[in-house]
Amino acid sequence: MYKSLYFKIILIMVVFVIAAMCTVGTILLNGIVDYYSDDFYQQMDENLAKGKQLYVYLEEILEKSSSLDGSAVNELSETVSSWFSKLGIDDHRTVHILSPAGDVLYSSTGSAEEEITVSTNLLAVISGAPNSAKTDMGVEYIDYAVAVGQDVSCIVYVIDTQVEVREVNWILFSIIVQAVLIAFVIAVLLAFVLSKAIAAPIQQLDQGVKTIASGDFSRTLEVNSRDEIGTLTHNFNRMSTVLKNTLDEVQNERGKLQTVFSCLKDGVIAFAENGKVLNINESAIALFGDKYGESFSFRTLLDLLVDVGAKLPGEEFDTADIDSTEVLHNIVFNDKVLEVSFGKINYSDGNSRREGVVAVIHDITERYALDTAQREFVANVSHELRTPLTSIKGACEAILEHPDMPEELQKNFLDMAVSESDRMTRIVQDLLVLSRLDNNRTRWQISEYAINDSVRHVCNVLHSEAAKHRHALVFDEMPEAGSLTADREKIEQVMINIIGNSIKYTKDGGVIRVSADGDEDHISITVRDNGIGIPEEDAEHIFERFYRVEKSRTAETGGTGLGLAIAREIALAHGGDITVQSKQGRGTTVTITLPRACKIDLGDNQ
Repeated sequence: MYKSLYFKIILIMVVFVIAAMCTVGTILLNGIVDYYSDDFYQQMDENLAKGKQLYVYLEEILEKSSSLDGSAVNELSETVSSWFSKLGIDDHRTVHILSPAGDVLYSSTGSAEEEITVSTNLLAVISGAPNSAKTDMGVEYIDYAVAVGQDVSCIVYVIDTQVEVREVNWILFSIIVQAVLIAFVIAVLLAFVLSKAIAAPIQQLDQGVKTIASGDFSRTLEVNSRDEIGTLTHNFNRMSTVLKNTLDEVQNERGKLQTVFSCLKDGVIAFAENGKVLNINESAIALFGDKYGESFSFRTLLDLLVDVGAKLPGEEFDTADIDSTEVLHNIVFNDKVLEVSFGKINYSDGNSRREGVVAVIHDITERYALDTAQREFVANVSHELRTPLTSIKGACEAILEHPDMPEELQKNFLDMAVSESDRMTRIVQDLLVLSRLDNNRTRWQISEYAINDSVRHVCNVLHSEAAKHRHALVFDEMPEAGSLTADREKIEQVMINIIGNSIKYTKDGGVIRVSADGDEDHISITVRDNGIGIPEEDAEHIFERFYRVEKSRTAETGGTGLGLAIAREIALAHGGDITVQSKQGRGTTVTITLPRACKIDLGDNQ
């Protein structure tokens, strides 16, 4: 009976009504007490607070008196008596005039020898406080005390027994009790009728739920009303139909999910609570190869990751230790960089729900290589710009600190600052060129021209630079070179960068030979020198940005470390390439191969 819906609805209604009535009653009773107390202190503050009229009258009497003798007390009592109506003095509220020591000099009860209980407020004023605070809650009285006068002083003490408040509260309490009893009876009757109307259709629904739970989806419940219960019954019938269709769809979706799972490029492995494999896709099997077998488990996976240097979150890391997603970064396994994410999964084991772990293995090899290249690029740019900035700062500081230095020395410092500024400008310009090439924003000027004329022009431009080092810059012209359709200015920039490197890295008095040859489809421009050559370990890196074989020599010659990178990007954009053959100490041969017909899509030209 006590667990039935009838009983619960009746109990809720009864408890609600009683709680509401008790709450209202408590608020009313406390309100009356608070109102009476606030009114009492308001009357006292309006008349006895310092600066108020009665306080001023009493203070003037004490100032005229040399002591609290009989005449002074009589005059004080007569003044206080004339204010009885404003102070609310009656049979339950009395006023007393006390000496500073607390002796009764006058009482509105008519007995000056009446003993007064020393309250907390009165004791505070006797101890030197100018007036009292509000009386604490829970006592049967409220009082107010104030000290009046300086040389000759007294204490005016008003106390109210609150008998009137208690009488009013008792009458109100009796009314509330009667109202609660009447409300109780009404609540029981209404709750019984309400529970009857609600419980009957719910019992019908209960029978329907049991039928569906048994696997029979054919039963339809009768809808007898248009209220919420009727709507619930209608939705239950609809749910029965939807549930049947959903169970059919679940099997289909499960098949689709299995197909998607098996086709994921990332390796995915689901582990049970005990670490055994629940499911694994083909990508994960292919990744681990022969290391995957019937005995493969969560611990096996962790051991494989630890063997290649992975750092686990804890020494005893297990399936139970994963509260949220755990990620192991940058794990090198079988020449691949992996990122392994672990997360919780819930699965059914018979009639119980268990928690397992899913491991998702991402192949981030390309992203890792890109991130590494970006970090190195930023570090190289910072280093390359810091060096000239340091030189410029040093030169400026030297001039500022020594304004009287010789003019020639000052000019040397300024020349150095200008030279380093020019070097920074070249670095920034080269970076802008690379940026445009990387983002396909280079403005190409494609035209057909004779390759021999272009090579001869470059050699003439660099002749004076080669002469400074006593180099022989020789152009071996071949008539069969023919013409080239490309951006002449950019291709000449490629040749200038490569021949310029040969001039810089060939000892004075060397020989640099440039030639152009080709077949029906391609042009080959070859630059040979007998310079210092390139070490074998550096040869594969020379086209990387900011890479330098001899950093000190490059700094002396004002190079930026970007020339060969720009040259190769331009060649690749045209559909060509640049190859290098070199032996240290014997010279270097650089070959620029370009298609006769440019591969640049002019539709993307910006």
